[in-house]
Amino acid sequence: MIQNGPKRRISEATEDDLRVGGQTGFEALQSGENGLYAALEAMVSPIALRTVRHQSDFGAFFEWLRSSSMGDDFEMLRDKVRDFIFRTYPFREGDTVLGKTCPSPAVFTISGAWQSLGIQRHRMNRILLAEGLAHTDMADNSVRLHEGLKSEAIDDLRCRIASRLNAIEAQAVLGVGLEVLNQLRDHGFIASTVDALDQIPKFDREELEQLLANLNARVTETPIDGENLVSLIDATQRVRCPLVQIVKLILDGKLTHINRDAETRGLAALRINLPELRAALPQFEMPGITKGDASRRLRVNYPTINFLIADGVLIKRRLRNPRSRQFLDAICSESLIAFEAEFETLGQLSKRYRRASGPFSSHLEAKGICPIETPDGISLYYERKGLEGRLRRAGITPPLEEV
Repeated sequence: MIQNGPKRRISEATEDDLRVGGQTGFEALQSGENGLYAALEAMVSPIALRTVRHQSDFGAFFEWLRSSSMGDDFEMLRDKVRDFIFRTYPFREGDTVLGKTCPSPAVFTISGAWQSLGIQRHRMNRILLAEGLAHTDMADNSVRLHEGLKSEAIDDLRCRIASRLNAIEAQAVLGVGLEVLNQLRDHGFIASTVDALDQIPKFDREELEQLLANLNARVTETPIDGENLVSLIDATQRVRCPLVQIVKLILDGKLTHINRDAETRGLAALRINLPELRAALPQFEMPGITKGDASRRLRVNYPTINFLIADGVLIKRRLRNPRSRQFLDAICSESLIAFEAEFETLGQLSKRYRRASGPFSSHLEAKGICPIETPDGISLYYERKGLEGRLRRAGITPPLEEV
């Protein structure tokens, strides 16, 4: 076999062929098992990666092993050849070779692999190509293995598939919605990779569980006053901040009063102290004031503020209160400053000149100083440009300037 190949029949061999073949076989077996396996490996055809063909590869040698019986030493040789065949060719469990069955596959074809893993063939092809275990045969555009897929590789792949979670499964582990899951990924708390098996983002189960373990490690063992404890999920609504910001505070050790609900899973199981959270969150200034504060600052009634907003003079924004962190309707500071630079309200004038607003407005009108035209019920205000000069010419001066 080693000398003349698998297709040469023993009956066709000459005495010289048998002598040379015997010498070659003796030299191969002289180094023991390693020599035997090396000789067998040399006879394995490359097509063995795709099909079971041990009989064709070993030819007359296999037929001799199958039909001959020469005692215990011969059985030992037959066992070793059978073991080599089982770990080299893609047999299925239960297939029989030289009188014994295959206990479990030791090597897989591509077809055997995707069937064993329960996935589609094209997905199997993608991962084999992505991990460099196969190549594309340009002749027929088929995927070919570089070498047989060992059972260890299939087991490893099976474990990796089980540990890779899609977004829905990852949400279930963490107990959050898709938006929060994406926030945790975008802020680097967890990672996702595009799985070669199905080309969709996957999350690693161990990484998700490690995040939960890191957070649970911050749980306070001593009892905490439960009145101010709220769930991590509810806290995001109470203080109007992203969940990832609270998670960072916990991991950074900025929150120390943390408890855990044993009956709840995921992030929702964590309970945190609301006053401590508010104190730990970064402080900020609101770029505006409430409509009530604007009304008092301009010394106008509340409907006037709404009128100025509707008229586009003042700009309303949804801003967050720095103390309660709740969102509210506020007047943009820039629009308020711009209004005061262009206009002065009757209330502001009355305070400055220490006059009652009702009689003062009538007196101003009598002097030809008229306000901006507004609907009934809206506080009066005047154009600031030239207002001081007209007031002086009308003999109206602030109290401190009176002689």
